[in-house]
Amino acid sequence: PRPTAVALRGDGTAWILLHSSCLIVCARLDDPTYSSEIMEIDPERFYPDHENVVDCRVCDIGLAGDRLLILTETLAENEPERFSRVHVVDDRTGALLYQFLTSLSRHENALFAVQDDMLYIAGFATDAIHI
Repeated sequence: PRPTAVALRGDGTAWILLHSSCLIVCARLDDPTYSSEIMEIDPERFYPDHENVVDCRVCDIGLAGDRLLILTETLAENEPERFSRVHVVDDRTGALLYQFLTSLSRHENALFAVQDDMLYIAGFATDAIHI
């Protein structure tokens, strides 16, 4: 598995985004194979109509206090236009707490940063930072 993003938890573990599967695993940092997996998150399951999801791509992950933020975009059958979402997950349990849409459509977002209660998303197709 190839990691593409990491969110350090401060206790020797981290949330790690695995590129090929778009899964997010919580694992010990001293285990390069991630076989010490503590939790696994499949963001595709956060979509109520996940049976119709053709492709779910995780763009970025990050920690904000005790919350893991996951930026995703999907392509679903019979829905050509979809907007990306931010899923807010409990850092300790991996449970989805809530989620919200961004104003960016598929392939327009990439990475994000959080400061206080503000979320900043880098828009690839828009060449701008969206707040």
